[in-house]
Amino acid sequence: MNPRDKKPLNQAETLEKLKTYCAYQERSKRQVIQKMRLLGAEKEWDESVIESLISANYLNQERFAESYSKGKSRIRGWGKQKIVQRLGFELGSDFDTEIHLEGVDEEAALKKLIRDLGKKREILLKKLDKNLKSKLLQFCVSRGFEFEESLKVLKSEFGL
Repeated sequence: MNPRDKKPLNQAETLEKLKTYCAYQERSKRQVIQKMRLLGAEKEWDESVIESLISANYLNQERFAESYSKGKSRIRGWGKQKIVQRLGFELGSDFDTEIHLEGVDEEAALKKLIRDLGKKREILLKKLDKNLKSKLLQFCVSRGFEFEESLKVLKSEFGL
């Protein structure tokens, strides 16, 4: 069956689908609106559906920000700068992202960065890359770590 032949969902059906979507994992308002577009929901429903999800506690921006920052730090090994940048994208500029960085495990993220830098260094050494230090530094910065902090790690851990 062609997806275009599907009968469009009404507002109640859309709300139920979004409740399931939000119950699976924490979502931002931006993600919910994007999902509404995929479901073919009317733009006029946005505010009422969002309000319903918030009042039923399926959608909570603060809970999302906390979960997002902890997960990206612990699992992906992102630094604070990258987390703040992505939270700004997800939540909009009017949301205070600094509050939600308290739960970020900087020590664990730094350990993961050092481990990943070791792997990256080995790959670059095998290629006989002449820009080893600059490429490792770029790797650190792309992970969201500050420039000065990255230089200290490269010097202390790898003697670069």
